[in-house]
Amino acid sequence: MKKLIIMLVALSFIVMGCSQSTSSDEKSEKKESAQTEKKDDSKKEEATKDESKEEADKEDTAKKEEPKKDLSDAEKQEALITYINDDVRKIADYETEAVMALQGVSGENYTNDEEMYEVLTKEVIPTYEKAVDTAENIETPFDELEPMTAKLKDIVATYHEALMLQKEGIEKQDVSLIEESNAVAQEYLLAAQEYHMAMSDLAKKYNVDYQPDNQQFSN
Repeated sequence: MKKLIIMLVALSFIVMGCSQSTSSDEKSEKKESAQTEKKDDSKKEEATKDESKEEADKEDTAKKEEPKKDLSDAEKQEALITYINDDVRKIADYETEAVMALQGVSGENYTNDEEMYEVLTKEVIPTYEKAVDTAENIETPFDELEPMTAKLKDIVATYHEALMLQKEGIEKQDVSLIEESNAVAQEYLLAAQEYHMAMSDLAKKYNVDYQPDNQQFSN
């Protein structure tokens, strides 16, 4: 049956080739004209896309290079609350969704590698990659938050690395990769604790009630 399908496909290409080769000169000219117009339109479209991308890149660069405004303590307090409750919360929501999916097929809920791999590749990793993207695009409202933002990005990237190692370990049935994944996950937990301590100190400075147990990297 497989050979028959291959032969049918090959035959259809031969028929198409014959049909094109016996077309009239007029049809050929029209076709060439249409192809030329299509190429021109395609070039214009590509040029427009390139210009739009270039403008977007310039805007992003300008935003990054633009110095942050000096904020009052009250403004920093408000910015910090927004940063935690809105920006970091988006990352937290994706992570929670990914972790809950993983918990459904691991630990006491583990049944077999096939089921875990299915959930890992179709639910956990795609969801967590949204957390990674969100973290990469997070903006820091004032300079004192820069180290925490950098730490946050590292934490999210570390857990993503652990997930990818777990995926590879299942694919290759390699215990050493699973062990490496667990080791990276431990690095993630330690980095998360450092992040919480730094955020807690900054929150105290601006009289913000920071509750890490309700945040993204709670233990």
